[in-house]
Amino acid sequence: MFYIFLCDFKKIIKNKDFFISIGVIFLLCFTSHIHTDIATGKEYSVIDIFFELRSGSSKIPSAISSMYFTAANICAFPISTYLTLFIPILSAYPFVTTFISERNSGNIRFAIFRTGRYKYFASKALVAFATGGLVVSVGCVLYCVALLFMFPVGGMSVFIGNLVKSISGIALFGGMSAIPAFLITSFIRNKHIVICLPFMLIYIYLVALQNISSRIAAGVNYNIYIELSFLQPSNLYTVFSSPVMVIQTVIFNMILLIFSFFGYAVIMNRRFDSGD
Repeated sequence: MFYIFLCDFKKIIKNKDFFISIGVIFLLCFTSHIHTDIATGKEYSVIDIFFELRSGSSKIPSAISSMYFTAANICAFPISTYLTLFIPILSAYPFVTTFISERNSGNIRFAIFRTGRYKYFASKALVAFATGGLVVSVGCVLYCVALLFMFPVGGMSVFIGNLVKSISGIALFGGMSAIPAFLITSFIRNKHIVICLPFMLIYIYLVALQNISSRIAAGVNYNIYIELSFLQPSNLYTVFSSPVMVIQTVIFNMILLIFSFFGYAVIMNRRFDSGD
């Protein structure tokens, strides 16, 4: 099991798709919303604030920029709306490309024969989770390093503390985001469908969850809205930095992880030659 995991892991991190995903994640981090102009209601992303400060714009008061817009503060919130939306694709892309190639080549039957079915299934699940978390973490670490050259540091100890907390949560978020694609590879061999299908399903899920949350928040019982926050996929990356619904978030994601693994195992076992 460990040998297959290690071989697959090395293949993925040496693949160009791994570095492409890192680059896209790095760029999407700069779209994180970090400031809202109270007077106009305009939202500013990291890159917007950077250019506003470089141009000496009066839209951003100097007192606010010197106190709040530091690398230490900004790196604590690397997840943007765009990154949340596209992370199911980017976290799974390197893994899916490698695994689908193995499926289509027919090598899966030899790997299963050498290691056994369930060890093979477990190694694939671990690879999907590990590489998904790694690709997102590396992209966000590069983003945080770039912040050091764009904004005042704001205290190196604070920066490192926020970096460790955010990256630890982001690794879990990225790993879980790759699991839907892992499950879908059990019954679909086209890598484009495998990558795009989780994106569409999660988008529908987020829209439905937003509508439900909005109706609940507009109602009388606001506590229910808070208690349902663990259903948000992005809530996983705050488990190390926010005390809100940590236990519920971890349990919910563990249930999804276990369900995905057993779903994958059942589907593969019901196919001829264990899925090949």
